[in-house]
Amino acid sequence: MTPSITSVRFLSRLLVALVVATFVAVQVPSLLGPPIRTVSVSLSDLVVRDIGGNVTVTGNLTGSSAGGAAEMRIVVAGQSWSSRPASVYVYYDTTYPPLGQGFFMNGLVDHLGYDLRARGLPSTITVLDAPGLADFLRSNATGVLVLATTGLPDLVLSHTTDLLTPWIRRGGTVVWVGELIGGFTVTQGEPELTWESPLNLQWYGETEIFGTPLVQEAFAPDAEGVLPSPLASLLGLRYTQDAAGADTTLLAGMGGLDLGWTGTGFTGTRPTYTYVKTSIAAVHVDNGTVVLFGYTVTGPGTAPNGLQGVTHDIAQILASGILYTDYRLGAFAAWSVPIPAGGTQSFLWSAPMPGSVVEVSVFAYVDPCASANPSQCLVGTPAFARAILPVI
Repeated sequence: MTPSITSVRFLSRLLVALVVATFVAVQVPSLLGPPIRTVSVSLSDLVVRDIGGNVTVTGNLTGSSAGGAAEMRIVVAGQSWSSRPASVYVYYDTTYPPLGQGFFMNGLVDHLGYDLRARGLPSTITVLDAPGLADFLRSNATGVLVLATTGLPDLVLSHTTDLLTPWIRRGGTVVWVGELIGGFTVTQGEPELTWESPLNLQWYGETEIFGTPLVQEAFAPDAEGVLPSPLASLLGLRYTQDAAGADTTLLAGMGGLDLGWTGTGFTGTRPTYTYVKTSIAAVHVDNGTVVLFGYTVTGPGTAPNGLQGVTHDIAQILASGILYTDYRLGAFAAWSVPIPAGGTQSFLWSAPMPGSVVEVSVFAYVDPCASANPSQCLVGTPAFARAILPVI
């Protein structure tokens, strides 16, 4: 079957941070579209306390929405890795087979930069060709590396070379948007990408990266998830394709996060087993992280699986801070609340924190769409607020 995929002491005293971080976004309708929707959100009076090993975060969340229903959503995360904004890199080389690249790559860089900037994250993106990617992976640099490609250049991953896995294990973050991760290796000037190429690691590729299978069986290319995970709903993540997505049972066994939409399951043969795939997964690999989208970008538009849907989801995941938590220990929480009369909602979150937590991040947003349906969620333009409070 051809695949289509420290110890840091806690606070002994009160840490108070007044954060005023407000973003306002306006949705301009088409002649036949929805009414104008203006939304805003801000965080203020954030307080972090350590009480007997429990970290407690309190604060005020203020939101507004004009022209349509909306709710405030919030993610609080105890960070085991610093979530200070990281540099973002995108691989793109037109001299290698273009499956998973091609026409949309310039748009990906532009839209991802916009979406990062809207959330208060660094928006300058460095584009790397194949030699540049190899040099980058050999360096001590870290950051977020977006690989929106099915085929990795032979300079980076092959039967004799692996620069990607050591870089991840040292602390890099990879966002993979493509068919089977690690499965395809390509050379410069190769006319097309094929599963049968002797260069390919095929199914061994994912084991090389994760140390164990995570995808293991691929769907047909048009497979899509139909049920959002709790985190997908709370973060408003829209990407639904899971053809080469993580199997949810294997993901749970690795202590990973289901950030996507799952299907109804199917019986696979590697081995015979009922697979339930998710369209987006996150898993720690030693000191690094892989975010695994379940397939490729399917077009240039605003559809959930199109270019702007993918860049939206990447930016939401990075802004939320959850990638830097030890999520196996439950060091984060996410919830939603309706915008109350007067607009301000006080919140409190408390949980036992592992000794490795170095800071706490708070990410909040208001989404103008009133439905979790991905096709409707792109109707509105959200507003965002983000704060990071160090543990000292």
